[in-house]
Formats: sequence, structure tokens, C-alpha cells
Amino acid sequence: MSLLTEISFSSDFFIYVLDLFGTVAFAITGAFKAIEKKFDVIGILVLATITGVAGGTIRDVVLGRVPNSIVDPTYVIVTIASGIAIFFCIHV
Repeated sequence: MSLLTEISFSSDFFIYVLDLFGTVAFAITGAFKAIEKKFDVIGILVLATITGVAGGTIRDVVLGRVPNSIVDPTYVIVTIASGIAIFFCIHV
């Protein structure tokens, strides 16, 4: 047996990873917009977090579910990490 056949991911995990990837993509977009408007690091983090989390939160509220960003703090952590990474990449 090869190692490749023993590694499997559930579909729920795959969707979770895609959801986090989308959150990061929108957080980066928000961070770049904040940098374009010459915000400081706090403004970058706030706009990255709001932009990254808002889409999924609106989706969950419309579907009548508890928003993922409230239940799982990973979403907010990922947006903050993305904002910090973009800040240091641009301001170095």
C-alpha cells in the first residue's frame, strides 16, 4: 500500500478549508483597500476582519444558522493574521 491511498479527507473538512481560504481572500482584499486609503495597522486589521468575516456571517444569518465566525474563532484569527502579513509585506 502506498502512503497516498491512506490519506483521505472528509468532505466537511474540505469545505471548511475552502471556507477559510475564501475568508483569507476577502481579508486580503480589505487589507489592501485599507492600505490604499493610508490606514494605520489597526485600521488595516479592522477592515481586513470586517471584510473577511462579513460575507460568511451574512450567508449564515440568511440561512438561519449561527454564524461561523461566532462559533469558530479560527475565522477571526485567520483574518487578523492575513492583515498583519499584508501590513508587514507592504511596509517593509
